[in-house]
Amino acid sequence: MQSTSVIQTFWGKTLQPGQKMDLDIPDGAYTIITNVCFGEIKANVDECSIINAKVELLQFKQAEISKQPRKIMSTIIAKLEPKNIEFQKVYHVFSPLSKVEIENEGPNIVYISGIYSPIDDDTGDEINEL
Repeated sequence: MQSTSVIQTFWGKTLQPGQKMDLDIPDGAYTIITNVCFGEIKANVDECSIINAKVELLQFKQAEISKQPRKIMSTIIAKLEPKNIEFQKVYHVFSPLSKVEIENEGPNIVYISGIYSPIDDDTGDEINEL
């Protein structure tokens, strides 16, 4: 992987109802999801929105990418409910070794946001203090 200079910065995305989207994960930085909230809530819709992530992790063997299948995991990022839980503060960290697809399983627009945090070149596995 080629290292590029990344500064700590904020990012945000909009997920339409039923939309799937690949999460941008730059080389040289962790991508951290910190907030999930409703955008516009449709009138008379009390159905929850569940934000899921499908995560593919690269597997390394002796410093080279293995030809074995990638490890795929699913996780719930947040669950929002109109008039009850319209905002959630979360903390999900993804490295450049991950491919992440986010999905909005619900009838309402959802905003997700977070930060890009540079990977410390000295240790390569610590997250900068927020």
